[in-house]
Amino acid sequence: MAGKEVAIKLEPVVEKQPSPLKHESKIYKTLMGGPGVPWMIWSGKQGDYNVLIIDLLGPSLEDLFKLCNRQFSLKTVLLIADQLVCTLFFFFGSPVETRLLRANCATSYPVLNSYIRTTLCTAISSPPTLLWAPVRPRT
Repeated sequence: MAGKEVAIKLEPVVEKQPSPLKHESKIYKTLMGGPGVPWMIWSGKQGDYNVLIIDLLGPSLEDLFKLCNRQFSLKTVLLIADQLVCTLFFFFGSPVETRLLRANCATSYPVLNSYIRTTLCTAISSPPTLLWAPVRPRT
């Protein structure tokens, strides 16, 4: 574990108030090992702070977009969409309450917008299964 990059979240301990960080750590415990979910290394109280330590996943999608001069290739957009759908299936199959997830996705490829929205809406409205096949958009 020495030399490993991690993300550390801190919040002051406030008596008689629920801790959002403790709730977040419970969610990480439930979802650990899923696609796009970092491993929780440790959570607890240290001094006057609640602490959560998780794996650092890497650069954000926005950072990568900037690195590519704010233009992704078609292949990159499709790989991102595939990852997103796999992650949504995982979340909807988990015991964690998934509120506020909407298929509101826009790309710089108008033809893909319909495909991605159709695929995501199908992923969200269908029960999770072990096998997934993309849905063709209506033409």
